[in-house]
Amino acid sequence: MSAVSGILVVDKPGGVTSHDVVVRVRRRVRGIRVGHAGTLDPAATGVLLVLLGKATKLAETLMDERKEYEATIRLGRETDTGDATGRVVRESSEANPEPAAVRRALEAFHGEIDQIPPMVSALKIGGKRLYALAREGAIVPRTARRVRIDELELRGYAPPFVTIRVVCGRGTYLRAIATDLGDALGVGGMLEELRRTAVGPFRLERATPLGELEDALRSGSWRERLIAPGQALAHLPGVVVSERHVSRLLHGQPTPWGEVVSFPGGLRGGAALRILDPAGRLLATARAEAASAHPLGLAAATELAEAPAGLDAPPSCAPSAPPFRVERVLIEPRDA
Repeated sequence: MSAVSGILVVDKPGGVTSHDVVVRVRRRVRGIRVGHAGTLDPAATGVLLVLLGKATKLAETLMDERKEYEATIRLGRETDTGDATGRVVRESSEANPEPAAVRRALEAFHGEIDQIPPMVSALKIGGKRLYALAREGAIVPRTARRVRIDELELRGYAPPFVTIRVVCGRGTYLRAIATDLGDALGVGGMLEELRRTAVGPFRLERATPLGELEDALRSGSWRERLIAPGQALAHLPGVVVSERHVSRLLHGQPTPWGEVVSFPGGLRGGAALRILDPAGRLLATARAEAASAHPLGLAAATELAEAPAGLDAPPSCAPSAPPFRVERVLIEPRDA
């Protein structure tokens, strides 16, 4: 396989699936594995992260990043899909709630909420995608799932249309917000338009429109747009391990505190991490263990000269339990 590895930030147009985008890229970069991090519905537009080479191992890590959307909700209309692509099943002439009522209803969507996944989602039940079951005319019971909405801002209201900006965690369905808002207001609702404006640090402003990317793929200039895995994860806290431990880490052995050169303080259990060697080379992605395993407050940390800037040395009285668990090794053991 080619050594090419990295991320392309694509501005997906409406009318194509996320898989369609992957296929178009794959046709032009033969011999390189291609995937994506986070499906966008065919009608939705905006940021889609296309992963190449070993960067495909970052899919789960990147899908955990916060997403930002701009959405338009149409009140007074319901469809069998919850969005504008579906068949209208109910329409109301009373679709002009007062602005104050809309604001009050939106307040209920802040923080952690329960959502029932739409039948047209990519969620698997019994080994089959819900949207595939929906195409067969089946409606199956779905369990409500807990999702997190960090920010929800009312951007505009011109009845029957409500425009919102949403920053949310993984697994949040914007069409469910649309239908639930319509239910809360007693008039019904559906998702009219959806645009993803950010995935973690990757914003729409730095995304390449799909047509422009295809031109670059044909001309061979696409590599200039590729973001290296190390650069793509630079916003994550970094842990540096000793040079002598690199080979053992890459072969799946746990990392004792004695092999940690530097470790960031103030982490919560489960936080995403990047694991580096003393030269700053990205080795793997990992998750911090439970907060109780962290040496917080045990001793003043001092920065080591051989550690990349901004990372702290572990306290001398650090516990012996491994401080993190590796999720994805990005450097093959034979390359170490």
